[in-house]
Amino acid sequence: MANNIRELRVQRELSQAALAQKLGVCQQAVGKWERGDSDPKWAMAPKLAVILNCSIDALFGRDAG
Repeated sequence: MANNIRELRVQRELSQAALAQKLGVCQQAVGKWERGDSDPKWAMAPKLAVILNCSIDALFGRDAG
């Protein structure tokens, strides 16, 4: 999930700080997700997918089909 969040964030031209603000978390949390030190809470997955304009499956590196 870590690499996918980073890749999708960069594709959308969002900084870690901008993504964090949209999610209501601190920038350090986004950095930890991207390094694989922690994962976002499951309940945050739908909002994260909307912000990154992707499916929840894409967050996990899987095709929806």
